[in-house]
Amino acid sequence: MKNLNGWMVVHGFMKTHKFTEQADLFLHAAEQLGVGLQVVDHDQVLAKGTGLSKKPDFVLFYDKDVWLAKYLENQGILVLNSSEAIGICDDKRDMVLALQEHRVPMPDFVIGPMCMEGEAYPNFDFLAQVEKSLGYPCVGKSACGSFGAQVALLSTRNECVNWLKNAQGNSPVFQEYIDKEVGVDYRVQVVRDHAVAAMKRCSHRDFRANASLGGSCEKVTITAEMEEIAVKAAVSCGCVYAGVDLLLGEHGYLVCEVNSNAHIKNLRDATGIDASFPILEDLINACRDY
Repeated sequence: MKNLNGWMVVHGFMKTHKFTEQADLFLHAAEQLGVGLQVVDHDQVLAKGTGLSKKPDFVLFYDKDVWLAKYLENQGILVLNSSEAIGICDDKRDMVLALQEHRVPMPDFVIGPMCMEGEAYPNFDFLAQVEKSLGYPCVGKSACGSFGAQVALLSTRNECVNWLKNAQGNSPVFQEYIDKEVGVDYRVQVVRDHAVAAMKRCSHRDFRANASLGGSCEKVTITAEMEEIAVKAAVSCGCVYAGVDLLLGEHGYLVCEVNSNAHIKNLRDATGIDASFPILEDLINACRDY
């Protein structure tokens, strides 16, 4: 097989260390695996009516520009994760419905009425259904958001209303609050059909355990239950690789979220496992069959 040369597409408008170190991990892994990899900003490859003059063998898509991902797929290029998977994971409404369709265990949820950008709800009568289904406290999540942002713990109707007023144009998902382990979740990195690493994330000051919000991370042993649920969740959302966040409920693990382009630096630091290697190894194998 010829030497492979691929792109890692990243968000060109985010140049902080958090994002550049992610690319560096993949560049190092590619060098070790003998694969050519070029980091390409998403704004340097625009979807257009004409095709690409020179195509990579594959694209590792670490951005959320689903239209660009679809354009690259239209050029006959292997793109992972796919545009469909990225789109599902980037909108929490699509995500919970995909998990529901495939009967993946997760907290109960209510999707709020669609709200157009800049549009305000004329009333909040629908909150009665949220209260009946979930009660208080419940978790409010804007449909689109990352790193635990746009997520709030809501204890009263007034808190719900105020939160909704500040989230105009980003329709909400309300989720059952799982309080068996407050401020704790489990990030499981899935590649294809198995889990390659997992860490426990803990916060003593917030119900959200995200490391970006100050949570600590430690390695945990991947149980058969964790792997089965995490892999099923990733597959349900169409992901070949994903960071799946689990919560421990009264009767076992529940899927909180599926991240199609999860950051892997904290996972490596906590577990000693660099997920960039199995991700790229899977891409190499996928190219052979493409």
